[in-house]
Amino acid sequence: MWVLAHYAVGIPHKTVFADISIYMALIKFEYNNQLWGIVRNQKCASTSVLSYVAQALWDADPEEIQAHNTFKVRAPGVYIKKEYFEEYCDELAECDIRIALWRDPVDKFVSGFYHTMFAPTKAQDSLWRGERNIVEFLHNFNHYMTSATVREHCETNTARLGSDKNFYTHVFEYTKSSAIADMLGAKTVNHRATDPKPTLTSVQTQLIKGLMREDYNNGWCK
Repeated sequence: MWVLAHYAVGIPHKTVFADISIYMALIKFEYNNQLWGIVRNQKCASTSVLSYVAQALWDADPEEIQAHNTFKVRAPGVYIKKEYFEEYCDELAECDIRIALWRDPVDKFVSGFYHTMFAPTKAQDSLWRGERNIVEFLHNFNHYMTSATVREHCETNTARLGSDKNFYTHVFEYTKSSAIADMLGAKTVNHRATDPKPTLTSVQTQLIKGLMREDYNNGWCK
């Protein structure tokens, strides 16, 4: 139980790290004479949303997975690589349409954990300090969060979306992301396989809720 007390303060996210090569954040573009801003919040149907935007901007193939590199070539300047809401909130505020996608904090955390720590590429394998499971991940959480990839996938909704839902013109729980396809006249897609959903113990659930506490405070939760 000591771990819960240790992490009850939640995840700090005010530090801006220098390497922005992998960061995702704001997708800002003009469509139908309006300026749109969509925050790319990891583990919240973000890959599907990139497809919807690409379909709207250059009639991209719905089955093609989009990424920063394709936007860099086909729509320069649209994909703004910054890490935290505080860094791009002013740019987002300029938009006529501001869209947030969120996910249940515990579900988001666990999905991010599996996506990064058990990636097929084994990119994070060298990070492991002990047995490869969520118990070890929680026990040495601060160590694992030194990885930019882990941070981006396991941090709170608040870190990407800010603390105020009223800042946005449209707010969708991530399973409703097809609404964005409808808004953009795009074909709905589902490019990513679902991450495993393990049975958490009550202690593990409370640990994660402690880490994601600001989401519960800000209403980014069910």
